[in-house]
Amino acid sequence: MSVARRGLVAVVTTGSAIAAGAASAGIQQSLPPVGVLLLCLAGVLALVALSVADIRSHQIPDRLLLPLSGLMGGWLAAAVALGTPGAAAAVGDAVVAGAVLAAVYFVLGLMGAVGLGDVKLAGVLGLWVGGLGGFSWMLIPMLAVGISGTHQLARRVLRRPGAVAHGPALAVASVLCAAVALSG
Repeated sequence: MSVARRGLVAVVTTGSAIAAGAASAGIQQSLPPVGVLLLCLAGVLALVALSVADIRSHQIPDRLLLPLSGLMGGWLAAAVALGTPGAAAAVGDAVVAGAVLAAVYFVLGLMGAVGLGDVKLAGVLGLWVGGLGGFSWMLIPMLAVGISGTHQLARRVLRRPGAVAHGPALAVASVLCAAVALSG
């Protein structure tokens, strides 16, 4: 099976699994429901795997990024399919957040500041945090650059030259912003 086909299978399978899980848990607008908490747990686990891969190779592999994309798409599709109040607005917010973050990171990529894996990851994380509601997703780039900059500064102080992977900083910034979105 080709890499593209395996990636497509992973996206469809993961998206279907989260949609089924969300449907069985019942996505609601009240306190953070089990479906959203499961989504966040799955997202955090995927981000850990992406971060480890990025730290080791300075690349974010599509075989890890595509299932995360399926997870986000499945979650948003399940919310709409279940007729969750406000789901259409949440999907709109998620799409806007994903597009804006991908565009910002695309410009950074053109300048050589980040890789294309970071661009794709930013778009997917925008879907995730934007879909949770609010505008906390707007803080992701600032937090991520601050985390990466602090890491780079620490490396220089310790006289350990080399590039710093930006994916882990994006992951941490997104988890913090997701926590803010869920808390308020």
